[in-house]
Amino acid sequence: MEISVQVLHRYLDVIGQNPKFFASPLFIHTKNCLATAVAVSDWGIFSKYMNLILSMQK
Repeated sequence: MEISVQVLHRYLDVIGQNPKFFASPLFIHTKNCLATAVAVSDWGIFSKYMNLILSMQK
């Protein structure tokens, strides 16, 4: 499975529309983890952090 960095940024843009979450240290940490996961194509890490972000959006 291949996810481009553009797709990652799209997710982060949508997530970032929640100002409280966007400013949180956890968001910054999660963003870094997602970027690393994309860089090394580790989709286990990617999906773990993506699910974390999505669960925080509710």
